[in-house]
Amino acid sequence: MKRVARRIVLVCVSSIVALGVAEAGFRALMIARFEKGIAGFEHDHFRAEPGAQHLYTMRPNFQRENRVSKAADAWQWKFTTDAAGRRAAPASDDDGGGPRIVALGDSYTFGWGVEDGETYPVQLQQRLRTEFDQPDAVVINAGFPGFNTMQEASYLASRWDELRPDAVVLGFVMNDAEHPRVTHRDPRERFSEAPSWLFEELKLRTGLTDGLFKSQAQRRRAYPLQFEEGAPERALCHRSLMKIAEQCASHSVPLLLFIMPDTTALPKTADGRYPYGEIHALVKGWGSELGVVTVDLLPLFGGANTPEMQVPGDGHPSAQALGIFAEAMAGEVADAIRARPRGE
Repeated sequence: MKRVARRIVLVCVSSIVALGVAEAGFRALMIARFEKGIAGFEHDHFRAEPGAQHLYTMRPNFQRENRVSKAADAWQWKFTTDAAGRRAAPASDDDGGGPRIVALGDSYTFGWGVEDGETYPVQLQQRLRTEFDQPDAVVINAGFPGFNTMQEASYLASRWDELRPDAVVLGFVMNDAEHPRVTHRDPRERFSEAPSWLFEELKLRTGLTDGLFKSQAQRRRAYPLQFEEGAPERALCHRSLMKIAEQCASHSVPLLLFIMPDTTALPKTADGRYPYGEIHALVKGWGSELGVVTVDLLPLFGGANTPEMQVPGDGHPSAQALGIFAEAMAGEVADAIRARPRGE
């Protein structure tokens, strides 16, 4: 009997060791593949940042003319980046010594589909200067297409000393819990909520991702599913928002959270239904828990004519929609920078 028990223990120990070796080997292989891929990443207007959790930024001093499709009458627009690889603003003064507001976000903040002078950071700066007695205010566009909240937190932390913000504006969009898709994906982010990468990969490859074997890896799926209780995307998004809030609080810099509606899902009439209201409510609750100014911009679009709020043929917010964002933000931002003594 003792001999059988020893054999069982030996088998169990051997199995545990074998699984541990397999797990360690799989993790090392995945990380090596990622690092090789990110080192060789090439794109016409993105550049990789190896070692950074935000993975990439835009190429510096770059201008590109875009079309939303190959159709002859397709919407055309162009964008320009500055020496830091951020969206440039026409005739923007950055040496007046005024308050510096960093607008953090994704393609909505970057202004995908609109001209350099039509982004909401530019329109916000104009309003602060002309309507709120902040003639030297500078709004820095730190929005990058494809960024999620994790990447935004990483970028802010990595550039804090360069940006020197007096206030941070975070534009939150429904896809901000979605995993990065522009570059190779870091497995440490992909499996951040999974105790075993190997087991998680097996579940994904066999399709056993729900029920008893519910997946803990972030993967592309509908926004409401990403924000369900227990979803790995929700956990990482919430944790990243907390990091942004903690970064700002550690420097006594106000953080303002603006929840932006998905302009592709806006109702065309006042009695239409917007599908992501629960996500807005959840994120607003997060902001309240963190003690930051939080504004849901969705009510500003009730009954709006949806096509007028979108870039033609694309769906990103139009210059008109971005102007509505900026108008709603300006007073809140002005109050925040007035309340913070300069030089802190």
